[in-house]
Amino acid sequence: MGEHIEKHGVKVVPPCMVIYYQGSSDSSIDAEVIEPISGDLPETDRIKIKILEGVTEMACVVHKGTYQTLHNAYSSLLNWLEENRYEIVGPQRELYLAGEWSTTDTNEYITEIQCPVRKA
Repeated sequence: MGEHIEKHGVKVVPPCMVIYYQGSSDSSIDAEVIEPISGDLPETDRIKIKILEGVTEMACVVHKGTYQTLHNAYSSLLNWLEENRYEIVGPQRELYLAGEWSTTDTNEYITEIQCPVRKA
C-alpha cells in the first residue's frame, strides 16, 4: 500500500490504523489496514478508497509501550466496559500515534485502542 501511495504522490495524513472485525480468531484475523490520505488515489484489487464512518460513542484507552504489552491496555479497557455496563457494538480500532517512524525506542510507541460502545 505504501508503494502505491508513494507512486501516485498522495499525501499520508497520520495516524495509520487497523480495524479488527468480529469473528477473528487466533488462526484467522479479519482486519483492514488503513492509511488516511489527502488527494486522489486510484483503487486496485486490494486497495480500496473509503470514507471511515463516524461512531456515536467510543470507549478508548491510550497505551504507551511496546506492541507486546498492548494486551494490558485491552484488559483495562474490557474491565472498564464491564464495570460501567457498556457493550462493544462494532469493530475495534487501533490507531498508531507513535511508532518506528517516530522513535527507535519501542517503549515510546503510543497506540490508541477504540471500541464503539453503547450502554448495556
